[in-house]
Amino acid sequence: MENNFEQNTPSSSATNAIGNLWSKAQLGFKVGFICFLVLVLMIPTFLIGSLIDERFSRNEEAVTEIQRKWSGQQIIIGPRIHIPYKFEEKQITISPDNMHFRAEPVINVKHLGIFDVPVYTTEIKIDGNFSPIDLQKFQLQEEELDFSKASICITVSDYKGIPLEIPLKLNEQSLVLQMETNTKGNPELSAKMDYIGLRKQAINFSCNFSLKGSENLGMVPIAKNNNCRISSKWQHPGFNGQYLPDEQSISDSGFIATWKINQASTHIPQVSKDESNFVQQAFYVKIMQPINNYTTAQRSVKYALLIIGLTFLLFFFLERLGGRNIHFIQYALVGFALVIFYSLLVSISEHLSFQWSYLIAAFMTCSLISLYVKGILHEGKLGVAVFGTLSALYTFIYILIQQEDYALLMGSVGLFVILAIVMYFSRRINWHQAK
Repeated sequence: MENNFEQNTPSSSATNAIGNLWSKAQLGFKVGFICFLVLVLMIPTFLIGSLIDERFSRNEEAVTEIQRKWSGQQIIIGPRIHIPYKFEEKQITISPDNMHFRAEPVINVKHLGIFDVPVYTTEIKIDGNFSPIDLQKFQLQEEELDFSKASICITVSDYKGIPLEIPLKLNEQSLVLQMETNTKGNPELSAKMDYIGLRKQAINFSCNFSLKGSENLGMVPIAKNNNCRISSKWQHPGFNGQYLPDEQSISDSGFIATWKINQASTHIPQVSKDESNFVQQAFYVKIMQPINNYTTAQRSVKYALLIIGLTFLLFFFLERLGGRNIHFIQYALVGFALVIFYSLLVSISEHLSFQWSYLIAAFMTCSLISLYVKGILHEGKLGVAVFGTLSALYTFIYILIQQEDYALLMGSVGLFVILAIVMYFSRRINWHQAK
């Protein structure tokens, strides 16, 4: 008996060693396959990212098309006086001393297919005054200037959005601004004026006109002292350009923004021979969409690797901790379900708000995977646990993509917590056996 025991012992030990090696090989192969599958799933995820870019481009094309038919951005350069030289094809430009600008755009949403583009119609009110010009102060010779051909003009970015004529009042004169071409061949709204009789006194001006536009609405502060106020019931403005508002208020009832800008800030002289740098001093309100669904969806795609990797890690833990066996094909099917989430998100968000789209797509994905787990493992409680875990993960990602200033902080803290949870459960795994 003892001899038989001693003879069987080496054989039994060899069998155990081979079994352990085979177990480790199985474990390593499973882990390697999961990592390989994660990388493979990045290919359709990348294709969905390209699809989002293509849909975003179509949205931009819709914006451009509506702007072409309606009117584009409107940056207004207020009244200034042009006086040409008698013997040269050039002119001087006189800017106002004071200018008050008021606009109250009314926003409407135009539709082109499934795409929505906000446009506006507004009443523009501009008033102010010109002071008498001391020609010697600006090194100008009176005999060189042709005061009889003086004109007053207003410039806008897109003339499609203005009426044919704009009434303008100068002291007691009533003028009508019409489309003309200036000495440089650029279009502007202008009218001849009696500057000879007015140039030695203060000139008060005022004009009101309707204006259509889209995307941006603003002005160039060409006066010595500029006072601008833009208000609307639109709740989603952006403020861009060279100057931010001195005061702004944004609420559910709309926004109000005011600017007070003087010549020391703009460096625009009261009398100049070149207007080319005027537009560089513009500031404007951007009429923004509340949320660009395509941009937000693209941000969510950047977290696809995290979601797929953590979901596969969850399934791997279910195998190792519960003695279960999940087939390679079942991993692949779950992975494709995770990828299709992004396709659902983009397609639904073209018809609903991003919040509802994300909720619906996440619920469909979590439900599909949890029911699949219940079906293949025959454990209802495990399906519920998987649904809860995936729901928490998608909620975490949603919070991250909604953040701007705190996304990095929240993401770092969240990943640290996830790593801590993984390390806690991984300590119970026997990494030296396949089962």
